[in-house]
Amino acid sequence: MSYGKALRGLVSKKIFDLRSDTFTLPSPAMRARMSTAVCGDDVYKEDKTIVELESRLASITGHESALFVLTCTMANFLGLAVTCNRGEEILCGDMSHIGLYEQSNVSQFTGIGVRTVKNELDGTVSLQDVQKRGYFSNDDFHMSHSKDRIPIFFGKTFFNLF
Repeated sequence: MSYGKALRGLVSKKIFDLRSDTFTLPSPAMRARMSTAVCGDDVYKEDKTIVELESRLASITGHESALFVLTCTMANFLGLAVTCNRGEEILCGDMSHIGLYEQSNVSQFTGIGVRTVKNELDGTVSLQDVQKRGYFSNDDFHMSHSKDRIPIFFGKTFFNLF
């Protein structure tokens, strides 16, 4: 049984599809609003919509600033790039978006290793499985080292629920 089939029954109503940036298409009302939106260069803070969005997100999350990026893949990449150094590694579930769908971009461009551990049907990973595989042991100099820590990434893929 696939993760999607196991979890699909938990969702009672299809509202939007988060598997990709292109599955949920804008409605006619959204298209009309986009056509009248004030645009500008975000680097020079000329795009007032982006400035307002970033300011609102920073306020909601309790941070001094926020950065809007166009895709979850970009957000994952940036988050990992500022969390780890070249030669370090992250741990993620084998069904996570980074583990399955992001074409190893974090490894290609930052030199961060990605190791996976089996996801449970609810999206979690077993701590016992992580420990059994020795992921928290940096004793072997052949292994990636992460300064006595290994970031664990829990990407919220929806396992094809929608």
